[in-house]
This record gives sequence, structure tokens and C-alpha cells, in this order.
Amino acid sequence: MGFRAEQSSSSWMRQGCLLFFGLFWTGFSSIFLIVGLVNGEWAFIGIGGLFVLIGLVILGYGLMQLLTRYLVGKPEITLSNQHQLRVGEKLTVTWHHSFRRSVTVEKLQVQLILREIATYQQGTDTKTVTYNDVIDVYEEPGYDYSGGEMIQGGYDFVIPTSSMHTFKVRRNEIKWILQFKLDVANLPDYVDEYELTVLPQMVMNNG
Repeated sequence: MGFRAEQSSSSWMRQGCLLFFGLFWTGFSSIFLIVGLVNGEWAFIGIGGLFVLIGLVILGYGLMQLLTRYLVGKPEITLSNQHQLRVGEKLTVTWHHSFRRSVTVEKLQVQLILREIATYQQGTDTKTVTYNDVIDVYEEPGYDYSGGEMIQGGYDFVIPTSSMHTFKVRRNEIKWILQFKLDVANLPDYVDEYELTVLPQMVMNNG
């Protein structure tokens, strides 16, 4: 028996932050451009114009991500277990999806990722470093899908017995992530992430 996966908030938060940052950057930079145009200051025009261009690129990429999600739709991911996994346990993943619009998918990829996040102080700055250790990958070739066309599949991952369980302290964190990814032709990839909870318990077999 499987359970519908609960999507990690970081998946959609990254996209929202990118759009907000693009809008803020473009709006703030346009002030310099307008001041330069009004006063005939070429330095302001050049710097402001360059910054506005950068903001438009960021904003455009964010909008293209929205287009990807509009064309693809929302795949349904089912997990045998999401929040009570044990070290050494098997995780069965299945997916079922009907495409919203016609789209060319170059590759479907599902990854089991061990994500390490470390925060440290460097002078007066606080820095955060993220490292992804890809434990296992399932891949299959893509196709030119029509609107309404369906895909489905599944794969069995295993939490390695040598791996660390989910862990969080003040400046260090270990997360387990299931990532579902579609490489879409001529558009940003469709990526959804599902956070798993691996308990500090061990199983000796994959049952």
C-alpha cells in the first residue's frame, strides 16, 4: 500500500523567490535608469540599463519555469513510506501522470539524494553550504507527449545501511530527498522534491 507523497515546500518556494527577486531587482534597477534618462547621466543609464537587463533575464527564467509547470501539469507520486523510514529499508516509488499540454520530454529521472547542509561563520558573514550525494538514480528516455497522454512507472530504492539517518542540529542538517525530474526540451526542467524522514533505526533486510 502506498501513500501520496507530500511535496517539500522548498520546491515551490525556490520558484516564488526567483520571481520575487527578479521583480525586485528589475524595479530597483529601473530607478537608476530613469534618473539617468531624466538627467542625461550616461553612467546611470549604462549601469541602470545593465542591471535592468539582468533583472529581466532572471524574471524571464522564472516565467519559463511557470510555463514548464503549465505544460506538464502535476505528476502524482506515491511512496510506500515517507516519514517513518529506517536505515536499510526499501522505498517503493510510483508515479502516474497525464500531461496537461503537448510537450517534449527528453528524459525522466528519479533520484534518491542525501543532502547535507552546513552553516558556518566567516568573519561577519554567515554562509550556508549544501552538498547533494546522489544515492541512486532511475532514468528512462523521454518522448513527444500529446496533451492528455499518460505515463506511469515505479522503482525500488533502498536507504543504504552505511548511511546516516535524518539529522538536525543548530548548524548542520542531513536531509533525505526524493527528486522527480523531467528534462523538458527548450524549457527549464520540471523538478519536484519530496522530503523523507529516515529514523535512527536499522533493518537488517529490505523487507
